[in-house]
Amino acid sequence: MNEIGNLLTAFTDADILFAYGNLISKRSYLKNCLTDIFNTIDGLQFKGKLFCIRRTVKGNPVHPLYQKTDTDFLEYEK
Repeated sequence: MNEIGNLLTAFTDADILFAYGNLISKRSYLKNCLTDIFNTIDGLQFKGKLFCIRRTVKGNPVHPLYQKTDTDFLEYEK
């Protein structure tokens, strides 16, 4: 979380791409990590936008591995 905070402090207008897929439902600690990331972002003067490529059927942002290179990003909502 320190490194994420440091990066977003240095680059306050950077955008973030969320792409964790459905694995977050299989590993309970990943949900805690995501909460920590949001808490870190909320504690900063972050001006960037949050994006994902698209959502899985379960509503999670897809992993970019098999996505087309010209895919448009969608705004990510918590």
